Amino acid sequence: MPNTLNYDPTIPEGKAIADLFDDVKAIEDADGSWDGADVVDLLTGWFTRLGINVKGPSHQAGPIKPTAISPDATAGEITQLLLAAPGFTASGYPTGNPGFFYAQDDSDEHAEFTLLTFPTATPALKRAAIAELRRHGFAAKELEPTVSGGGTIRVQSYVLFPLPEGAGPVDRAVSVLYEAGFTHAASRPQAVVPGYTTPSPVSWRPGWLQIDVISKRGLGRESREEAARAAADTFTHRGWEVEMRGTESFHVLDPSHAPT
Repeated sequence: MPNTLNYDPTIPEGKAIADLFDDVKAIEDADGSWDGADVVDLLTGWFTRLGINVKGPSHQAGPIKPTAISPDATAGEITQLLLAAPGFTASGYPTGNPGFFYAQDDSDEHAEFTLLTFPTATPALKRAAIAELRRHGFAAKELEPTVSGGGTIRVQSYVLFPLPEGAGPVDRAVSVLYEAGFTHAASRPQAVVPGYTTPSPVSWRPGWLQIDVISKRGLGRESREEAARAAADTFTHRGWEVEMRGTESFHVLDPSHAPT
């Protein structure tokens, strides 16, 4: 039989794979089947000998280490984290304070999460809250905007990985917007809040990207324009070149990675 192995059995990692297979074959039943419980015990011991905590997270075995690992997304954890940031309060006094919020534990069939309600927060303050939560490794996104302000943010536990070396301009631009708390909007029917479209290369401007801000019909043009101005300012503060192409669209260029 020809050798079809897709790994090198002469190096330590390859030998570990070979040893695992030998151990499995040693407990194989007479009919060629493998008992599930026995295989689980074998795998548990194998991972442990390789230095992997089998009760730990999956990212521990990967080559890229995360920049932030969030704690559990409980209302208590989220409240304390956000109260440590400037501009936020859990006190409703005085009435109408835009930094006031309250947190509630919630869950669905997929995960447990916290809902943060901001009765009167401005869009900028909600983005600041989302950015702070993302910085600590949480997945955070706005759910329900209101005409008068305020809204709800859903927060889940998450693992934040660094931008890979050699990342392209689109990934770098998305990272800038993500870290600043902006929401990605794939298409208008799904854009429940004013959010940015995937940055797209400008064919006639090498290195430049176009970013549009969209939302569902009826959310108001003013909210899209505010988000577009704020997003453009974010790139300016990060040292990117920015050119507005309308009230809800702009071009950006990262000078540090610009084509020569």
